[in-house]
Amino acid sequence: MRKILVIKLSAIGDVLVSSPIFGLLAVDNEVHHLVMEQCSSVTLNNPSITKHHIISLIPSGNRWLDLWQTFRLILKLREEKYDVAFILHRNIVFQIICRLAGVRKIYGFSSRLNPFFTNHMPYRFDVNRTLQECKLLRLGGFNVKDPECLEFYPQIDVLPPRLLSILPERFVACNPGGGNPHSPADNRLWPIENYAELIRRSPLPFVILGYGQPDEQLVIRLCKLLEPKEIINLVGKTSFSETALILKLATLYVGNDSSLMFLGAAMQTKTIGLYGPTQVEAAKPIGKQQYAIRSDSSCSPCYDPYLGINGRMYTCNNNICMQEIEVEKVLGKMMKILELRASQV
Repeated sequence: MRKILVIKLSAIGDVLVSSPIFGLLAVDNEVHHLVMEQCSSVTLNNPSITKHHIISLIPSGNRWLDLWQTFRLILKLREEKYDVAFILHRNIVFQIICRLAGVRKIYGFSSRLNPFFTNHMPYRFDVNRTLQECKLLRLGGFNVKDPECLEFYPQIDVLPPRLLSILPERFVACNPGGGNPHSPADNRLWPIENYAELIRRSPLPFVILGYGQPDEQLVIRLCKLLEPKEIINLVGKTSFSETALILKLATLYVGNDSSLMFLGAAMQTKTIGLYGPTQVEAAKPIGKQQYAIRSDSSCSPCYDPYLGINGRMYTCNNNICMQEIEVEKVLGKMMKILELRASQV
């Protein structure tokens, strides 16, 4: 039995992208996960993970605090005596941490410098991220098959009555926002006015989900554009596990390229993702029931993970890529999926 460390710190959607990896590695092995605290709920209940190393937000804005936390982390990882580490980020810092922690073999995606990898492979924009991570496992000598879907294990089995009582029998779940502390989502957002029109024209009611102040501000704007009873607003009113169970009950999920779309996919719900700056081929959740609508804008996609927040996706002042996705196109896709579901019931 080998002891394996998987490094996937954040964000919530990205950790969900990697969710099948743990089960694939856990066969006859002990698997640990290094993750940031604000994303730890994604894998805390995963039966394939033996141990979590949970750290606070890095970078925190305090260089000395980050250095101290990194030093303590290295000491903790050294105690584990890992046989293998898979780094699912493209940053030389994690190579250094693993090397100082005494990990015997280190695999990951190529960064600008790759001095400490046992082996590494380039990240591609035209191949699904989850499938690329599976290929990385095979590069490390693990004979794994490509998974069929993402995974999430809620910490509760059923929704509380306060939520069950207000959910329609059939509904569309939606999060018009998204994003995280390291990756502001503004340029990935479909205009809130478009969401309002889509909701007005939908044959099914919409349940709005989300969390955090940006999502709360968006739903306030959405409510001003709609009649009070046109949506069920649950933004900030559910835990992560409750949100997952609501998504499992949903007939369909519609939203931007953000974490709740991946959570919906992990709960085996049909999803429609709206893509502008990001590459659909890489970003789309795996699964036969996961659909994408991409922008026809000539400047789309523009996301470059190697540039980070200095890249065009974050510096663009006018996200015409998302603005050019027509309500009619999204509604048409919705109707087609709903009709297919109706024919199967």
